Amino acid sequence: MVTVVDPLRTALARYFGYQEFRAGQRPLVQAALDGRDLLAVLPTGRGKSICFQLPALMGTGTTVVISPLVALMRDQVAQLQRRGVAATWLDSHLAPETRRTRLARIAAGGHPLVYLAPERKDPGTIAALRAAPAERIVVDEAHCISEWGVDFRPAYRTIGALRDALGGIPVSAFTASATPAVRRDLISSLGLRAPFTAIGSFDRPNLRLDMVRARGNREKATLVAEALRRERGLAVLYAATRGAAEQWASWCRRQRRRADVYHAGLDAARRRAVQRAFVQGELDCLVATNAFGMGIDQPHVRLVVHLAAPGAVESYYQEAGRAGRDGAPARCLLLADPADFALRRRMATTVAGPPRVWWHRAPAPGDRPPSAHDRLDAMIALTETPRCRRAVLLRYFGEQPLRVQCGNCDRCAPRDSQPTATRLADARFPVFR
Repeated sequence: MVTVVDPLRTALARYFGYQEFRAGQRPLVQAALDGRDLLAVLPTGRGKSICFQLPALMGTGTTVVISPLVALMRDQVAQLQRRGVAATWLDSHLAPETRRTRLARIAAGGHPLVYLAPERKDPGTIAALRAAPAERIVVDEAHCISEWGVDFRPAYRTIGALRDALGGIPVSAFTASATPAVRRDLISSLGLRAPFTAIGSFDRPNLRLDMVRARGNREKATLVAEALRRERGLAVLYAATRGAAEQWASWCRRQRRRADVYHAGLDAARRRAVQRAFVQGELDCLVATNAFGMGIDQPHVRLVVHLAAPGAVESYYQEAGRAGRDGAPARCLLLADPADFALRRRMATTVAGPPRVWWHRAPAPGDRPPSAHDRLDAMIALTETPRCRRAVLLRYFGEQPLRVQCGNCDRCAPRDSQPTATRLADARFPVFR
């Protein structure tokens, strides 16, 4: 009997310990090995990283991974190094001698994976990558190009120049959330050439989607306390600001929860310690800003609470998607306060200016990428819709829902299964005195 060797499965088992690919992974790995440009939109928990890490390990050159957060780069490199992969990263915090040593090793071809911040495209880095040689550029969390690239991270809009400097090598764009308009913008901005495109389903039927109007912190505290009682297991609470995250973490500890806080204002050592405690299951509650979550692998989150609505549906669903990654039932609760939306509107105006007025006609879907105001309008509409929330979400991302009612959101679930808040005396919740 002849045994047929599958090199892709063999490499998957060797480097990552998995015997089978998840749905959608294998075609992306093969397309990368074939030298094609890629655009992959795979929701949180679908194994995006393997789709570019495995081809890098099977290749002969260096794969350059553009990543938006230093903490994310370091975490992914540490995970690869624990698997015996000689990955590294370059960022502005490295000491000059450490940087020179790493560049020399990159130039010698000693690193199959090199993680860079989008700004790290200086002549020394480019020279080392040319010598390696670099054989592919990967843009991780690629939605940053369209959502934040112009105002927040201008360097994201110049990744195409890096491709040219490295000889026109293939480019892959990976993200967990991108509408059809954003996908078109990514292809244009990165100059993707006839990309192999994979759009995974955004449907996560194990996630219960609830959105509740809550005015002020006392009302929110009542609803959060009830949710924590109902959903046993690890909870992640997202706050809009660092100060709010600190206050809610203190409140959680007063509720006798093993709680900690994570935001960009903490020093790197503290962030790593909190992240480690979260991944190892040493916490009941983690209260965080949107600085937390990218690349974090913790499958057993049973509850995600948005203490204030995010400014975009993409952000909401990416953060909510960190619940239930093991496939078991989990709940996503958003507390919608009109005052929070007013704050988001002011923030959008600060970044993008006032909303555009299309006097002669309404903008067609393909006119332009959505602005910060467009995304906020879509988020508000999602909280106010009388229809199935899952169906509205899927249509937003360009996917046709299979059912009019999902049976697992607060709009269409049977009435007797919908959670109802139990009003408790204010004295039980000394929230923010």
